[in-house]
Amino acid sequence: IWTILSSVIFEILRLRGFSNQFCSAISRQLFLLVGFSYVDECDLFQSGTDRHEVLDSMQDLITNWGGLMKVTGGALRVDKSWWYLVEFVWIRGTWTPIDAGENLQLYAEDTTGARIELTYLPCAEASKMLGIWMAPNGNKDKLISELKGHASEWSSNFATSNASQLD
Repeated sequence: IWTILSSVIFEILRLRGFSNQFCSAISRQLFLLVGFSYVDECDLFQSGTDRHEVLDSMQDLITNWGGLMKVTGGALRVDKSWWYLVEFVWIRGTWTPIDAGENLQLYAEDTTGARIELTYLPCAEASKMLGIWMAPNGNKDKLISELKGHASEWSSNFATSNASQLD
């Protein structure tokens, strides 16, 4: 059901002008992307050349998304929401992501209708998005730490289990 609802919401947002053009690296075809969702998680995107225009567009997108969620009986979870604003600069022959959202704010309405400021994260700080720890600048420290923790827990559980070669 969520796939159907979110597809309709994404189409409405695309028609309202919130899509971004991306070029496929393999097919070289252009496609439009507003964001993507899976189960109860959603990532929304906006792009541009001026950070204030991108911020304003993202605020409009969040407001529209929240309004469309209300129509379905749902609501944004501001306690599970955060945002990044990343600028890519050319440093020594490489496009490098840097933070561009310091001292800026984005807001969303919570389930009571109160306007709440969303948490801004620096591009080196990983967040769990769709089950995977990722940071916009490619920092993999949190991902590796989490994977090591899960492997260690599994190993410990296996070593102390009653499993035999015959099981």
